Amino acid sequence: PDSGEYILIVRAVDGGVGPQQKTGIATVNITVLDINDNAPMWQDEPYNANVVEMSPKNTDVISVLALDPDSGENGTVVYSISPVNPFYTIDNRTGKIRTSGATLDRESTNLRDAELMRT
Repeated sequence: PDSGEYILIVRAVDGGVGPQQKTGIATVNITVLDINDNAPMWQDEPYNANVVEMSPKNTDVISVLALDPDSGENGTVVYSISPVNPFYTIDNRTGKIRTSGATLDRESTNLRDAELMRT
């Protein structure tokens, strides 16, 4: 069973003979506790989004979703952008990606900025 809970009936018998023998019965409840043995799995990956250049700060770009089947805190997913990108922010709880307010200029001549805008 995958339920994670088991009920055992345990019997103890003493050394008495015949009708002098005594028996005790106990119920044992066992709960199998979760460990952090699963990695978050992305839903609908790869993600593709378009954003208009010169978009104002906090313009919604896309929401991403990862799920972790572990229980409790072990299954809580926290999002981040790595390495940090000056053009986009992500809500660490919801996975919503928005523009940061830095100017998104498609014709930028700064090669580093141009690359970061596309990621």
